[in-house]
Amino acid sequence: MHGYESIEYYLNEALSINKVDQDILRETINHYIGILDHNSHHLSESVYLGDVTMDLNTIEKIIAYIDYISDESLVNFYSKEIKYYKNQLLDWIEFQKSEIQSFPEY
Repeated sequence: MHGYESIEYYLNEALSINKVDQDILRETINHYIGILDHNSHHLSESVYLGDVTMDLNTIEKIIAYIDYISDESLVNFYSKEIKYYKNQLLDWIEFQKSEIQSFPEY
């Protein structure tokens, strides 16, 4: 296992023991948001580092985890983050279909 995969493995193991533990949920959600952030940090250069399908699935995982967060302010924060990354991915998908060469121009 590589770095991020082993972290994901251990977070999933912890969640399998207690899927409502708020600390584990926050760590898991933050981990997945970090992956989305990493994969999209070169969009200003018209480069997406991740796999769009996998990242859309990651967003769905995060949405499922958010359902277990009890702190309403965190729910709102994570929901806004997910909306941002999902919109960015959907824009990237549409950009890929276009004739435009620059994602920022798109």
